[in-house]
Amino acid sequence: MFRQDARLSFFPVYPCYTSSVDEIIRKNRGAIASYNGKKPVFIAVQCESWKMGLAGISELKAKLDRISKNFVFCRADHFFALYNEANQTAL
Repeated sequence: MFRQDARLSFFPVYPCYTSSVDEIIRKNRGAIASYNGKKPVFIAVQCESWKMGLAGISELKAKLDRISKNFVFCRADHFFALYNEANQTAL
């Protein structure tokens, strides 16, 4: 779920400021299910890292790995570089 204005890509983040690993997975279940192995699917989430802590982020990674081994966590600048490369919208 993205919109593109000129060549500037941006994503809504779902959920926005949560501290629940299960909510992150629930809100993105449709995007996760849409992955068919032919083209990457990009998902951006925003969490309350001060509440989730490293344990919560590790739990999220573990739960996502149980769904699929194809998830990659990355920094925002890498996220947009990869998205732009995949969609041929690089600046």
